[in-house]
Amino acid sequence: MTPAVDALTAAVEARLLAGNVTGSRLDVFVGEPEAAIDSDGLAHPYVAVYPSPGATDRAPLASTSTGLLWSFQTTCAGGDVTRALRAVARTRAQLDGHRLVVAGLVVGVLHEREFFDPGALRPDRDVQPPRWWAPLQWDVLALTA
Repeated sequence: MTPAVDALTAAVEARLLAGNVTGSRLDVFVGEPEAAIDSDGLAHPYVAVYPSPGATDRAPLASTSTGLLWSFQTTCAGGDVTRALRAVARTRAQLDGHRLVVAGLVVGVLHEREFFDPGALRPDRDVQPPRWWAPLQWDVLALTA
């Protein structure tokens, strides 16, 4: 049986939220974000998780898939460059090199996609208030236990 993307996505969300401590909050969304606005009128740092359906991983000669090579994107953003970079740093700290805990699955170590350069922060002036953002791409292998 192929691992469920919903359970993996929930584990990513939980891992990101687990890094929140008093005075250092990163808002986490699955899909389209609704940014909180800080007292200075700028968007609070946040990360939006966009899961993919992944690609099934089938052992040679196996009749069914038992694994999923799963990828997802996190879009890190904030109301200015400093807040967007804080969202990037917090996202990397919470995900890179860690394992997701999902019942019934053995999940590999999360890593940013190799050789993917997110490029410079980009301004998004189509939303109000404007914000700066960068995409990070992630890959992990999940197998049924």
